[in-house]
This record gives sequence, C-alpha cells and structure tokens, in this order.
Amino acid sequence: MDWSNLSSFLAVAKYGKLAPAARALDINHSTIFRRLKQFEEQLGKQVFSRHNNSYELTDFGREILQHAQGVELAMAKLERSVDGSDMRPSGTIRITTPANIAECFLPEYLTGFYKLYPEIKTEILVGDHHFNLDRREADIAIRANKHAPDYSIAHKLCEVPWRFMVSKAFIKKHGRPTTLSDLLKHPFIGSQGDLNLLPAFRWLEQQANENIQTRANNLNTMSYIAEAGLAVALLPADQKRAELIHLDIDVELEASRWWLISHPDLRNSLKIKLFKQHLIKQIQEDKRLQF
Repeated sequence: MDWSNLSSFLAVAKYGKLAPAARALDINHSTIFRRLKQFEEQLGKQVFSRHNNSYELTDFGREILQHAQGVELAMAKLERSVDGSDMRPSGTIRITTPANIAECFLPEYLTGFYKLYPEIKTEILVGDHHFNLDRREADIAIRANKHAPDYSIAHKLCEVPWRFMVSKAFIKKHGRPTTLSDLLKHPFIGSQGDLNLLPAFRWLEQQANENIQTRANNLNTMSYIAEAGLAVALLPADQKRAELIHLDIDVELEASRWWLISHPDLRNSLKIKLFKQHLIKQIQEDKRLQF
C-alpha cells in the first residue's frame, strides 16, 4: 500500500474536506483527490461518503482509520529515530508557538540562530492549538502553561507575571486608575475559548464580569483592543509595548510559565539540541523577559 495514499486518507479524515487536507500535506487539490481514489480502489470499498464539499467516514472508513492511525504513529516514531541519530547541523525543525512569542520574540532569536547554523531551516506553526509531537506535527513546542506534559522533555524558560494595561488615549479620557476598586469601574476585555481556563481570566470573571465590554480568544488581539483605548486589558507582561502602559496595581495572580517542550525520541538530534540551547540562552539574556 502506498504510504502517500494512506497519509492522504488520514488528512481528509482529520479535516473533513479536501482543500485543508491538501494544504496540510503541501499538495494540490487534484493530487489528494487522485490519492484518495487510489486508496479506495486498493481497498475495494468506500472509506468516505461525500456530502457537498464535505467527506464523512463510512463505517468501513472508521474501522480503517484505527489501523491507519497506528501506522501513522509507527512512521512518526521511525522518523524521530532517524532524526535522533542525525549528527549533522542541518534539516528542518517544526516549531509551534503562541502568536505573541512568534511575532515579538522568535524572529530576533532565529536571526542569530541562522547565522550560527545556516543549513538548519524552520517551520513556524503559530497558535495555541496543541500540535501532536507523537505524530511529528511539530518537533518543538513553546507553550505558556502551568505545567508541561508528562511524556515530554521540558525546560522552564521563564515566568511571566500578569499586568493591567491601558493606552495613553484611555488615560487621557478616564484618568489613571490607582486602586483596584477604581480600576474595576472601567470597561474590561474578557476572554473566550481556551483562555477562559487561565487563572487570571477566571479571576477577572469573578471580579469584573459586569464590566466586560468585549471578549477575544487571543492575547495579541486583546492588546490591540487595549491600545485603541477601548478598555482595560489583563495581560501577561510579555505583551508590553510602547503603546501600552502598565498600571501599578498589584493583584496576586499566578504567573504564566514559558516551557520549551520536545519529544524524548529527539533527545539525540543535533539540530534540536542546538536550537534548544540557543533559545534558552536568548531568553535568559532577553531584558524584556526579566521581570
């Protein structure tokens, strides 16, 4: 059986449509359509039922999916094993990281890394979605979590406190709040989605629920809403920019922790070791993260 056909089946099963599945595999629409057709011809049965532009697994397709996922994990383990034995500083590293780290910190760190190791390339997967390291969806994850996953190799990079932030326009309009009781009278930016799970936003819901004017599921978006002068933002201090002002109002909130996470099978990969060493050094020396 052709592995490319099997990987196409897995991608369509994951995304439910051909276009996003093709983008994930970096192939075109006609190629994934052809591979899927070949896959069904090899099996002699339909694995998907088509409804408009969507693809839903048939009963047979769901049965095949379990076996295919096992093959995918085995292939990923083989790839990690090969990567782990590679002692040349070359190849590609897939890095997943939240938007703020990707946009405000990683470019500077990568500039120095490329000067040292020009044969190593990177792919940046931006977002808070937890890409599966077992399936090689990413090699390294930079995450702002309370704890790192138990299965992984993790290094705590730094701790980032939370701050109330407003714009100069906000202060010009409302004055500068100096106490918590005064601050809680103003409109706030609340959280949505997975951000609701963070202790800081649970606290905000309890203290200022009635004053939450707008909500967002992305910290960068919150920072720009605050920059526009619309409301107060509760943000990790790494979101600090020249356009935002920290308010000197202390509240005991649990700090965020930045973790550098990789799969144990890649512990001997030279390119992974070099990147991790470089990133740890850069973050330790970054004055923006010295709170």
